[in-house]
Formats: sequence, structure tokens, C-alpha cells
Amino acid sequence: MLYPTDGRGSPDPAAEPTTTVRCGRPLSYPVPAGDLPVVLRRRIVATGERCFGVLFAFDLAALPPGHRYSSARLQVRLADPRVIAVRIDRDADTLGLGYGPDGMFPASGPAARALLAGRDRPGWLGRLLPCSGEARPWPTGTQSHRFGWVYHDPEGDHPVPHHLVLHALVAAPAGTAELTGTLAVQVEVVRSLRGRRHPLPGDLREAVPFTEPLPIVASGPTGAAVRLCVAADVEGYSRRGNASAARIQQHLVRLLASARRRAGVDESTVDLQPQGDGQFAVLPAGIDESVVVPGFLAGMPSALAEANRQLGDDAIRLRVALHRGRPGRWSTSPAGGRSVRWPTRCPGWPAG
Repeated sequence: MLYPTDGRGSPDPAAEPTTTVRCGRPLSYPVPAGDLPVVLRRRIVATGERCFGVLFAFDLAALPPGHRYSSARLQVRLADPRVIAVRIDRDADTLGLGYGPDGMFPASGPAARALLAGRDRPGWLGRLLPCSGEARPWPTGTQSHRFGWVYHDPEGDHPVPHHLVLHALVAAPAGTAELTGTLAVQVEVVRSLRGRRHPLPGDLREAVPFTEPLPIVASGPTGAAVRLCVAADVEGYSRRGNASAARIQQHLVRLLASARRRAGVDESTVDLQPQGDGQFAVLPAGIDESVVVPGFLAGMPSALAEANRQLGDDAIRLRVALHRGRPGRWSTSPAGGRSVRWPTRCPGWPAG
């Protein structure tokens, strides 16, 4: 039950409840370092911590006619201050979950892990999808053991959703076996009466405690996440002599690596498949494609021009294509045809 507050800002035990809320048991799942965005991966590797995704569920009761939620504040307080939220997602978009004709699909390592874990709580992940016209939450408390989400709808333009699932990435010391803490909810309900609005605050009398065992973190990244792939090949490579071909291969590897570095990609996280006259590269999960793609495209002409300056008479033209897909692990070639779009239809940058 959520009760109005008294003069001291605490729930009034003598008042009638404003509304009711149900808090679901948190669902945690392990996220290996290899599935994390680069910045978080570096942190986990440096500190020796373990990383977990955690889903929190809340259900706000339906209100009588003439009433609506004008705000909702959902708070998590973890008992161990060393266990902190390193990333707080607003919804499926920031987690990296997409929705298509075949249902939900992952566009990041944590999202792929969340899809697997979500099988234990049918319907939870669907609540993460943002709905047009509804209020979106504002995360609070990143890098803290006290964090949460705030919804606001002061004018009634963007309704606060009633059935909520929210996601955070949590870092914990290596020996942590349980996730322990409390859940708290505060709301404000607006009642319209004779053309006037009357706010009715509501608060839990006591925070809801929880204790959840933390699963073992599996090693190695999952292949299920959507990754950005880059394919490149050299036009007219087969007409080159052996000496020229060897020089071209060396410069091709360098110029593509240079363009990726200029786009901010950590080269140690890139899966490469050399192909003689070309290269197929799978970039790491969790990158910001809105930064990496334009950065890569902006860096390619200068990287190619520098390579051609050094190649002289062996100057090359490249065909390059970028595509998003779900490649599996491979030994000789990428598994998963969705990831491959060979660049023969893409114009190359001019030599020199």
C-alpha cells in the first residue's frame, strides 16, 4: 500500500491508502567482461569485479476515474555499498533490445544475456519496450549503491506506465554471493475535481527487502548479440604480382586498423578474418554506432591516401561495406549469414 504522508514527510499510518503497488523479485543474470561496452569492460578487468544485469519489476494499481499518476519514483538501495550500479538503462533502447517481425532481438552483449535470462519471467522484457506517448524514466544514482528511476507527467500529456520493468548493470566485488537490498516506491496521484487538480502523495510505509543469489559469471562473450561488421577488399588484386600483393596486404591491414582507431574502436576487441585481398572485421558489442560509423567513414579517406602515398605505383582502390548482424564464433569464416554483406556493390574511395 502507498499512503499519504504526514506533516513530517512520512507515510501517515492513520490515512486511507492512496493506491497500491506490487514489487517483483529482482532477476539477475551474469554479464562477462567480453560482452560489456569497452569502458565498462576496462573497469571490470582492472578491478576484478563481476558484472550482472538486474531487472526490477513494479506494478502500479489502476486508479479510479478522474485520477492519474503525475509522478512515480522507484528506488533501489543495495545493502553493500561496494555493489554499485555502473549503468542504469531507461528502457529497451538503451539496453540494446530491438523489436522486429520475429520478436525481440539483441543489439548488445548485455541484451543478449537479458533475453536468455528473461525466459524465467515471461513478459518482463516486453515491458522494457518504450510505448509512444508514455512518460520515459530518468535514471538517478549511477555509480552508487542507491539508484532508481523517476517518471514525471505533471500536465497529463505523457501517462506514467502502470506495469514497469527497469534494468541496471551492477558491478560487485568478486566474492559477492548475494544481491541484498530494498525496493521503495513513491508516487503522486492527481485527482481532478470541479476543474481543479488535487495532488495526493503516496509512499510505502516500509521498503520491500530482497535477497537474490548471484549467478556464476560465464566466461567469454556471447555470439548472439548484433555486431557491426566491416568488409573490405582491393579492386584488381588478382592482377598484381606477388611482391606487390604482399605490400598491399601489409598496408591494407594498417589502414583499416588506423580508420578503426580514429573512430575510437579498441583494436584489441576486434575479431578479424584476413582474406588475402581483403578483410572481414567484427567490431565489439556495446559500441556507440552513432559515433563509430561516421568516425570510421571520416577516417578512411585519409588512411587510404596515406597508404597509397607509401605504395606509390601499387596504389589501390578499396570496396568497403558496413553491416549489422549476428555472427557466431568461427574457425575459418564467420557463421551466420545475416552478418555478411560483401562490398562488391559499394563504391570504393579513389586511389590517391
